[in-house]
Amino acid sequence: MSATEGGTNLIVEVHDTGRGMSEKEQERLFEPYYQSESEGGRFSGLGLGLALSKKLVELHGGRIWVKSQKGKGSTFGFSVPSASQKEEDIELGGVS
Repeated sequence: MSATEGGTNLIVEVHDTGRGMSEKEQERLFEPYYQSESEGGRFSGLGLGLALSKKLVELHGGRIWVKSQKGKGSTFGFSVPSASQKEEDIELGGVS
């Protein structure tokens, strides 16, 4: 896991060495109720976790993404405006 401040954003990324995902799976991953292909054919959960995560990140003015390659793991990340940027916007009368 890494967390960095890039310009006016906080960027968090988590990398795993799992099975990875196809481009088709990545395109749908943040949709409500979507469950990616499971090894063994069993799913757990409702498929809402990443959809809710996306909504929360977007409500904070950020974005969320996944980079993955089949057989080589995945990197999940999100960025949100940093606290210092939000404080500056408030002081200037802007809205974040």
